[in-house]
Amino acid sequence: MKRRNRERTLHFQVDTDGFCEYVIPLYQSVGCDYMSPFEVAANCDIVRVSQVYPELLLSGGIDKRIIAQGGDALKRHLEAGVPVLRKRGGYIPTCDHGVPEEVPFENYMLYRELMNAYCE
Repeated sequence: MKRRNRERTLHFQVDTDGFCEYVIPLYQSVGCDYMSPFEVAANCDIVRVSQVYPELLLSGGIDKRIIAQGGDALKRHLEAGVPVLRKRGGYIPTCDHGVPEEVPFENYMLYRELMNAYCE
């Protein structure tokens, strides 16, 4: 499929429910070049993955549980990963799955405000 499409780049994306690091080489061997959402609760470390697989496109890795905590915990969590991944490139900063209803609206808005600041 990728060979036939000469005018634009197609990406083969795989959803990463659970710990996925052991299977990344297997998926890459069949053409996968993009994975998400790197669920933190499954011990996925998106910064580590980005360093081990620098050619892999990524999204996710922002812990929904920490968004629910908000405040300084959220600020520390984002500071630990987003600047590194922004510098690396090939990363879309998103929550690791959908934002659950347990996340207070105020915390979600703080998350959005912080992400806007990182992406300026």
